[in-house]
Amino acid sequence: MMRLTNFILFIVLIKLTIGIKLNCRFEDYKTVYKFSYTCLAQNLQTTLNERTVTEVVGDHIFGKTNNDVEKVFIQHQNCHCIPRNLGEFFPNLKILYIMKSNVQYLMDGDLDGLDKLKIFDVSHNPIDQIGENFFKGHSSIMIISFYDCHIKKVTPGSLNSLTNIERMHFEGNACVDQRFDVDSSSSLEEVCENIYDKCHGNDHVLKSNQTETCDSLKHSKIAEIKRESTIEESSNSLSTILMILLLLTIVLNIIFAISFYRIFKSNFNGSWHEMRNVLV
Repeated sequence: MMRLTNFILFIVLIKLTIGIKLNCRFEDYKTVYKFSYTCLAQNLQTTLNERTVTEVVGDHIFGKTNNDVEKVFIQHQNCHCIPRNLGEFFPNLKILYIMKSNVQYLMDGDLDGLDKLKIFDVSHNPIDQIGENFFKGHSSIMIISFYDCHIKKVTPGSLNSLTNIERMHFEGNACVDQRFDVDSSSSLEEVCENIYDKCHGNDHVLKSNQTETCDSLKHSKIAEIKRESTIEESSNSLSTILMILLLLTIVLNIIFAISFYRIFKSNFNGSWHEMRNVLV
């Protein structure tokens, strides 16, 4: 039993070490319209296998807490993937800026938990495509910016769930170089179709067989990342099950100890000497 308990503890501890710590410098940071209480990320690094935030550290301004944070600003960091689980620590997050941080991949579920998000800005990152379900379930977003990214493909349907969108920045990309405003003169459907027409497929971008080969390898890499993402999600489920088993083991040990004590006290009057004589 002890070996099983130690093994479960070992697995849980390993799983916990995979999470990343978000080190924040908290301050009132000016936006276009007002000051927003902001977490400015320090020394942040994310990889495919280490992108789930499990801890946030940093000294708050007096009277402020994580619940007051409306903006996370990540700039000049090393983030191949968007850090996940931010909503667990910042439930009122409205603005997410990740700029010039080498973000390459947008994965389904990256924005889960950010139910109040209004602005999503990943400008100046080497992102080359937007998947169909990336924005699914995030209709609260009003502004997105992919300014100066490497966008070659925007999957049809990927933007239609942004029913409250007002502005989309796609300036400086491979397939599109334009800002789109959604208003009375241009509906969401019209804007989306315009973008999809420009960025659906890569025929207008690919210039040679060599380029096609590179693009194929890139998409293979993305498929591999999605498979590994599924493995990570399965690992999360496994760690949850193991944690439950650990708690059950502890509870059973406590019950066993209590039962043994009661039998010892009632049958042997609490005397170890008497119990030994009976057993011998």
